[in-house]
Amino acid sequence: MLMRLGMLIILGVMFFESAWALSVPRSMCQTIDYRSRFGPVRDQDGQGYCWAFVSAALMEENLCRRAPAHCRRSLSPLDAARCDWKLGQEREGDHHFNSLLCATRDNEGVCSEANAPYDSLSSLGCTIRAFFLNDNPACNNSKLMGLYREWRRAQTDCGCNNQHPANSASVRELAQVQTALVRRLIATMPDQALAGKNVRQLFTQSRNGSDFLERVLIPVRCERNRYRITGTPNVEDVSNQQQAFRSIRNALMAGTSVGVGVQLSRTSLGRTGSHGIVINGMRFNTQTNQCELSLRNSWGAGAPLHGWTPINDIIRGVEDVTYIR
Repeated sequence: MLMRLGMLIILGVMFFESAWALSVPRSMCQTIDYRSRFGPVRDQDGQGYCWAFVSAALMEENLCRRAPAHCRRSLSPLDAARCDWKLGQEREGDHHFNSLLCATRDNEGVCSEANAPYDSLSSLGCTIRAFFLNDNPACNNSKLMGLYREWRRAQTDCGCNNQHPANSASVRELAQVQTALVRRLIATMPDQALAGKNVRQLFTQSRNGSDFLERVLIPVRCERNRYRITGTPNVEDVSNQQQAFRSIRNALMAGTSVGVGVQLSRTSLGRTGSHGIVINGMRFNTQTNQCELSLRNSWGAGAPLHGWTPINDIIRGVEDVTYIR
């Protein structure tokens, strides 16, 4: 009897949540449309970099809100991701909130897509995902990390310091090894990646392997032309669809779009896995009598979960809401 009662309660809660999502009243579904703030919808090309595209989009809107002349400017997901590469952990990154933290730090920011293109490794036959996950022997970060490790190992083996005479054999040998590593890096990377860089300093000024990769992959023109991103990134974890709707609605009404982490199995797609999407509008569709959200999905224009979408197609899958206040 108790078990049956418990099941009835669970089913009742599930029915309530489903019924609530299907009946958001018109008075709670304001007309908000921020789509004009963003550049063209882009395609992550099957790679798991949705979090970087979400963070880049929220930065685009932040820039647009402060300087309308910059509206619709596409910012670089590659540069937006630079502080959150989880190398060697079988994943491309963590969460768009961490990228926003990076961009809003003092003297940080993000550059335009033109100055650090997402497909910058294509001349190597690379995708970003293949590079970071090492799933292509001819295209992986281990090749670059190996050069950096050789540089550090040569320094350690040499034991060189300022007390060695300039013409000592150990110093000369170290110089030869380092010159060879510089040449190998130049031969490995496309010209545009190293243009304007002091290649030797890529080795000497890097703090660790990830720092080395950042210096190699991010072009000088990007480093020197970053747009400041202001404000405070916020992330709210949500446990049910009512809470998710409130968080999304409150942020939209406060003047900012949001990035949402979505469990796809609980959306209308029913796929496995998680995904990041930007919500940049809300409206009540009088023809269908439903509240709709404007979704900006880095699967490209025309993809599922893109454009004006009934709220119930996505709201049950929302696990967190991120925005820049």
